[in-house]
Amino acid sequence: MTSHVRGLWSNPPRRRRHLVKSILNWHTLYDSLLKMTSNVDENVDPAVDNVLRRLPATALAWRSSTIRDVVLSGFQLELYSPEEKCFAYWYASRVIKAHIASINDLLTIVDANAEPHAELRFQHEFMSALRIMCTAMFSVTIHIPFRGRHSHSNFLRRYKWAFRHEYGDIRTLATLQPSWEQFLEARTERSNSESYSPSDSVRLAGDILVQLMESSFDWAGPWAGEVVQLLHMLADNCEVLARIIPSSMPDVSRFEVSRLKWDVEKSPWFPVGCDEP
Repeated sequence: MTSHVRGLWSNPPRRRRHLVKSILNWHTLYDSLLKMTSNVDENVDPAVDNVLRRLPATALAWRSSTIRDVVLSGFQLELYSPEEKCFAYWYASRVIKAHIASINDLLTIVDANAEPHAELRFQHEFMSALRIMCTAMFSVTIHIPFRGRHSHSNFLRRYKWAFRHEYGDIRTLATLQPSWEQFLEARTERSNSESYSPSDSVRLAGDILVQLMESSFDWAGPWAGEVVQLLHMLADNCEVLARIIPSSMPDVSRFEVSRLKWDVEKSPWFPVGCDEP
C-alpha cells in the first residue's frame, strides 16, 4: 500500500507504469485473502466472520480501481489511436461495474454513521456516473473502422500487462481480464439496440454528478476542493456531450464520429466538442 501511494506522486506517465505493475500484485493479494478466509474457524464471532469474508472484496476494489485508472489514463496521455478508443471505453465500463459491486459488498460491513461509509457512498455514485459516460462513449464509437488482425494485434500489445505468465502461477483465476471476443459480442449487441440512447445516458450521468456536488465532502478533508472541481468538469462535459452525440443507436450509424474532439486540457477522458460538418 505504501508503494501504491508513493506511485501516485509520480508524473502521469510514470504513475501509469507503476499502476500497471501493481495490477498483478493486487490479484496476488486477492488470492491470498481467499485462501485465508476459506480457513476461518467456524466458531468465530459472526460479526468478525462477516468482516473477514469481505477482505477479498477489498483487494478486488483496489484492483478494479487500478485497472480503471490505467485504462482512462490512456486517454489523458493520448496513447490511443482512434480505433482503440471504443475498446477502452467498453473495458473501462466493465471494470467500473465490478468496482461498484465490490463497493456494495463493503458497504454492508461499514457503520452507516462512519466517515468511510460516506466516502464509499460517494464512490458508488461517482463510479455509477463514470460508468454511464464510458458506456455512452463506447456506444458512440462502435462504428470506428477496425483493421482486422492489425486491430487485434494492437489490442494484445496495449493490454499485454493482463497476459503476464505470472498469472499462471496463481491458483485463483484473474477476473476483469480484457477480452477481445467479449468486446466484439458487446459491440454487435449494442449496434442492434433499439432502445439505448447515448445522449439520454450522459444527461443521467450529469444529473448524478450535479447531485453529488450538493453532498458533504467532509470525508475528503483538504482535497474537497479538488473533488468538487472534478465533479464540475465532468458535469459540464456531460452537458456538452448530451448536445452533440446521437440520441439513438440508428443515429449512431449516421454520426461522423471523426468530428468528436478530445482535448485533455479541458477533459482528460472524454470528448469536449464536435467539429462542424
